[in-house]
Parts: sequence; structure tokens; C-alpha cells
Amino acid sequence: MNNILKLRIFVVALFLCLFHTVYVSAQTENTELPYQMDAPENWRHEHFSLPTPFAPKLTVTGSEEIRFHPGWEDAKSDGNLSYVFLWWVPGKTDINSKILGNNLEIYFTGLVNYFAEKQRIPADKIIKTEASLSKAPTVNGDRETYSGKLHLLNPFSQEVTDLNIKIHVLKISSKTNKPVRFEVSPKDFSDNMWEELRGVTISFKPAL
Repeated sequence: MNNILKLRIFVVALFLCLFHTVYVSAQTENTELPYQMDAPENWRHEHFSLPTPFAPKLTVTGSEEIRFHPGWEDAKSDGNLSYVFLWWVPGKTDINSKILGNNLEIYFTGLVNYFAEKQRIPADKIIKTEASLSKAPTVNGDRETYSGKLHLLNPFSQEVTDLNIKIHVLKISSKTNKPVRFEVSPKDFSDNMWEELRGVTISFKPAL
């Protein structure tokens, strides 16, 4: 194969690669989520498909939108492990305290194991993640409200921790999807942290 032919093949391959990159980027930019989650600018955000990569055994499907308190990974911060996330699941998904509890145990087991591996935490320090949830008085704007605790290893402090959790199955007009909002923090429910978590707002577009 002569040098001119090699050059032509290289140019064509480069063009196809660039075209694919631009196309995928444009598709991503044009994909609009049916909801908007607003938090302070210094709150980090992430988006995952459900099941998440770190918890592939989740029984729920859909997508997850997350807003992390700035101190989420800092064991010495008041915001450690405090965050808000939304599960956008199919409307036919059954939701009750048992299903939520089982999925949260799977989710946080995967999360703890992910960070434990990154930080080389010895396996004998990791405890079983356990969820305890029950129905709570329904909050305005909810179809159902749940609250409870998660008992687990904090992978950042490497100490056993209880996370308080509030769960809101939000009331919207969608017939195809169901939004489930989670607020999580080791702080007591009376702490000002919960005001910060409630300050993270979620709005939904009319055409769902």
C-alpha cells in the first residue's frame, strides 16, 4: 500500500471519527430531561441510568438525578453524606416501604463498596447496610411520604453511621412516570441541614 493511499484512508477515518463525536455531542445537548433540579451552584450534580453502575442489582429502572452538598465527601464537614436525589421511574413501578428499603440497601451497599475499594478500606470493617423505613404523614405535594434510617459504614470517616432519610413520592400529572425524591443526611431531622436539603427544588415540564 503506497503512502498516498494510506494518507487517504487516514483522512477518511479521521473525518468519520470527528463526525461521530459531533453527532453524539449534538444528540446529548438536544436531549432534554422532563424535570429540572435546582440547587446552589456549589452543589455537585450527577446523572445516572437506573440501575446505577455501582448497584446493578437494583430492581428499579429509569434515571437518577443527584445534587450533593459541598461537604458530601468530607468526613469533617457538617454536610458529610448529605444530599438529594431523584429517581424517575416508570409509572407502573410499585412503591412501598419494603421495596424502597430493599432497593436502598442494594444502592448504599454498592456505594459503600465503591468508595471502600477506592480508599482501600479493609473488608472486615465493612458492615451490612440495613434500612428501616415506614410511612410518614403525607407532606403537601406528595402522593406518599416515608421516613427512616440507613445503618451503614461511612466510607469517608470509616465509622458506623446512621443516615436519616425522607422519601417523597411526588404528585404530578404524568401517567408514564413516577418521581421519587430522597433527602439523606446523618444529621437529626431537627437540624438546619434539612432546610438546606428541602431548598433543592424540582420542577416538571407540562408535557410528560
